[in-house]
Amino acid sequence: MTASNRTRALLGIAGWMALAGAVFLKDPESLTGLPYLAPFKEFPPVLDALTASVRWGLITTGLSLLMASLFWKRISQPWLHPDGHQEEDVSRYTSWVLFLSTFVLYILVERLAFLDYPLTPDEYAYFYQAKIFARGEWTVPSHPLHAFFRFAFIAEHDGRLFSIMPVGWSLMLVPAILLGVPWVVSPLCTALGVLLTYQVGRCLYGHRAGLLAATLMAVSPFVVFHAGTYLPHQANLVAFMAFLLLFIRLERGETRTSAYVLLGCLTAAIPIIHQIELFQLVPFFLVFAFRLLKGRVYPRHKLILSGIVCIVLFFSFTGLHHKIVSGSPTQVPFKVYIDDENFLSENFVKMRPFGIHDLFTLKQRVTWTTNRLLALNYCLFPLAPLFMFLPLILRDRSRWDFLLLGSAFSLWAGYMLYNSWGGVQFGPRYYLPSAGIAYLMISVALLRLTSRVKDTGRSRLALFLVLVFVYSIGLSTMIVRFVPDMVRQIRIIQNAGPHLGEQGIHDSVLLLTPSESDPRVDIDSIYLRTRNNLDFDDDNLMAVDMGERNGELMDFYPDRRFFLYTISMRDLVRGKPMSIEEVKREDYP
Repeated sequence: MTASNRTRALLGIAGWMALAGAVFLKDPESLTGLPYLAPFKEFPPVLDALTASVRWGLITTGLSLLMASLFWKRISQPWLHPDGHQEEDVSRYTSWVLFLSTFVLYILVERLAFLDYPLTPDEYAYFYQAKIFARGEWTVPSHPLHAFFRFAFIAEHDGRLFSIMPVGWSLMLVPAILLGVPWVVSPLCTALGVLLTYQVGRCLYGHRAGLLAATLMAVSPFVVFHAGTYLPHQANLVAFMAFLLLFIRLERGETRTSAYVLLGCLTAAIPIIHQIELFQLVPFFLVFAFRLLKGRVYPRHKLILSGIVCIVLFFSFTGLHHKIVSGSPTQVPFKVYIDDENFLSENFVKMRPFGIHDLFTLKQRVTWTTNRLLALNYCLFPLAPLFMFLPLILRDRSRWDFLLLGSAFSLWAGYMLYNSWGGVQFGPRYYLPSAGIAYLMISVALLRLTSRVKDTGRSRLALFLVLVFVYSIGLSTMIVRFVPDMVRQIRIIQNAGPHLGEQGIHDSVLLLTPSESDPRVDIDSIYLRTRNNLDFDDDNLMAVDMGERNGELMDFYPDRRFFLYTISMRDLVRGKPMSIEEVKREDYP
């Protein structure tokens, strides 16, 4: 039996074993036999969702392995004989096919898995501001009894409400909100990010490297997951890859004034969408500074024009926004948030969200960053960090390798200065704008290794690449299957008002209160869930239980029913309903 046939046989056997595992995995209890999954036995909803997702993951893994076995010769041929494959595009429609296929994929992910997913506090704040912009306003009136309706990252100042998040992403959501399709924006941005990754890879390393990076990225569980969220990092993935593509063209002699104006616009857009991600441009700024001092490559007056465009756009836009919401062009919304009586004000003052002020903080941030880099081993694929840095130690490395990885390092360093845990997300979501760089470096490493080894080594690299694709497809499928099952549970505490509306309770006020038996739920957890419409005209309003002060709210809404709604994560993960108790005005003298 030849080596090729042995590989095909192994892939086929592994595929049939995965399918057999999916057939026999019917009872959720069978998963609890694994030591690291045994604790889930106490949480039936989580265990049921996990079982279903593992079954679907095994099915797609098995089918992917069988397809690889069937087409192994065609898959391995470019790796065994790379010199026989030209670097030019196999089709002039490659870019269109890549963009449209990924866009359709991410739209399906959004519709099938994430459409009803309750927003995280960050997402809610971005979406809240987008809805305000869609009304043609910068702020909206706060509730007369604002203390009952405080929410994380929504500031109340002089009787007006607004999000403290950077407003670029919220503005991008506005057209889709007006059209009634806000869920289109994240899939669109993610598909554009994949397309631009291909374009950058093709410009720097050739068609094969660009296409390999783009296809790996397209099915990455890390990218697939975030294509369904309302976070801003997908938008900055697009802005950064567009900046990088333009930078490459400038390095290669592009001299049109419009290119430099566009460079300034893209540079300004990145911090308007999310400020800290401007760190990713630090290596490119250093190149610009060096070129400017040496008077080489770039026309000095055009580079200065680009800088002026960037500064004017950023400071005029942010200054206008700050002036409207906080009263001063130099006072950022976050400062208003911690100065006024807003949710988490005292905690923010104590923890100093940006900067490293002592040795303990330094150790904490280094550990945090290291753990998130190691997380790339599961949210990209095992050994992904190793392949990312491999181009730097291979002999045919180029200056672009150092520049791209330096950009990724700059982003990671910027977030090391930022004291935030990033919420409950799949993988280190803050690093999403550098996903294109990560997959470009991985693809470059694989292709360079291919040119340095003999046929046996190339066959093994081809097999490794197939397994990477199989891993990515299988884990992405598990995520898409897992999310809808968990949505039904999470809505109980994240969207309690609409949830109870489906149970027949209407025209009420839900006084959210922490469970005394669950130490993980405190008043901060309640403030994360007081979500209402801009005009507070919800069928079931969500408010904070304020004890004896509840009577004030009852007097304000004399025609509504009032319920104490107890939030308990312990009950949630065990599939138990939340405790709900109707209360009357006489209960609060």
